[in-house]
Amino acid sequence: GALPAGSSAHNSIVGKPSSPQWNALFVRFADLTSGKVPHKMLPRVLQSAGLFFPSEAWVDEVAGSISEHSFLDLEGFVAFMETCITRRQNELYDEFSHFDIEGQGLLHIDELPKLLNRCGFQPMDHVALEIFREVSPDMPDFIGFETFEQIAGLFSHREGFSQSEFERVVNAFQIHDVDGSGTLSKAEVVTVLDYLHYSLSFEDAMGVASDFDANDGALLSKRDFLVFMRKVRECEVARIVAALERLQESDDCRGDSADVKFVGLLRALGYFPDREVVAEVVEDAGLSICDLSQVGDLQRIHEDSGFDHAPRHGMLSVSESWRFLELYRSREGLSLVEIAELRSTYTQFTDRDGASISLFDAGTALQWLGHSVPQLVKQQMLEDADVSGSGTIGMRDFQRLARRLKAREVHQIRKALERLAALASVPPDVAADATVSDEQHQLLEFLCYDEMHIGCSRLDSLGEHGAIAEVLEHRRGVRVSSR
Repeated sequence: GALPAGSSAHNSIVGKPSSPQWNALFVRFADLTSGKVPHKMLPRVLQSAGLFFPSEAWVDEVAGSISEHSFLDLEGFVAFMETCITRRQNELYDEFSHFDIEGQGLLHIDELPKLLNRCGFQPMDHVALEIFREVSPDMPDFIGFETFEQIAGLFSHREGFSQSEFERVVNAFQIHDVDGSGTLSKAEVVTVLDYLHYSLSFEDAMGVASDFDANDGALLSKRDFLVFMRKVRECEVARIVAALERLQESDDCRGDSADVKFVGLLRALGYFPDREVVAEVVEDAGLSICDLSQVGDLQRIHEDSGFDHAPRHGMLSVSESWRFLELYRSREGLSLVEIAELRSTYTQFTDRDGASISLFDAGTALQWLGHSVPQLVKQQMLEDADVSGSGTIGMRDFQRLARRLKAREVHQIRKALERLAALASVPPDVAADATVSDEQHQLLEFLCYDEMHIGCSRLDSLGEHGAIAEVLEHRRGVRVSSR
């Protein structure tokens, strides 16, 4: 089907086609030998242009209609891009018409999730609700094709992220684009994941980044970075679904509160959560999806549309889990008490305008907080926190630094507990050796236990996560007392 007359497709979905934009993409992806763009690079081209995420078969069909060769010259490349846009818009209109059974040019809102899925989008329910409200503040029960175009356009532009997530991701890109080139290397992109507090492993992150190879040394533009983050989100969602399925089958989580379930989810994703922090985030996020009932029959999303991928049955949905995870990350996994303590300390050591703190003063502030870190390690952590290389960091960077110190402390405690357990299992004649006994006492002193027998018994009874949490609390108490 053809688009209706007066359609604003180019404006709302992909922006107006731009010859300079196509020329720049052609230069970027053209083969250095032939000076033409190979067909195998065309899906990457469309992603870098921020258009959509087509299948290879779809791309091959369009490219084949332009040229029978396996390469496209500049003229053929421009024709390919324009054909893709036109075809995509016609497909969106066809899909919309499929749900417009009565032919009145209207779609009932409870069909929106299914339509978005058929068009290749996989949005979470809270994102769909946010964008729907943004495009149609009056929340009608029916929408026309132009409204759907705008909704689809925002999904494409933001790569399926909510507005706050989109802004956080873009801001992270701009902060790490220190030279102002508008690009990041793959190594820098992976560094941004830690900056944003993602738990994806280095190997998995590099695997995602390897999809972005071109003639510019695999530098990622802002649009490439958004696509990269969307793919990272897809990896994270797969991990969330697997974790939710394990939690649903676990007797330990059945009937538990949302707090307990979120603690289990965070542990499964590689975080070490504090239950107090989890409770605060759950409350702050207002984690309830009952407000979807405000959008007509959109509450039926979970039941029959496949819009949200999570098992329900008393467990958490993917959308709920992702909303929680984003807020947890944005708070650096810290409690309100910890954040207030950091803010107070930061204020004591900040410069006159209060906007930043020097690296030297930040190091002094860490000492004041009671963090005992080797000088070289501390210096490296401070330099890593100073992304811009200005010699200063802001309050959010200071919080991020505290989160990294806490992660380092958790790692040290875990290693100490493992070593203590290993020493406890040695034969009696070896255990009687003074060297072994001294090491045990040193480990227990590090773990803030005065008496070896009481300390070992207590730690054994708590399990790993319980023991680490108790040791963290003990060590924090010691730091507060020493101040």
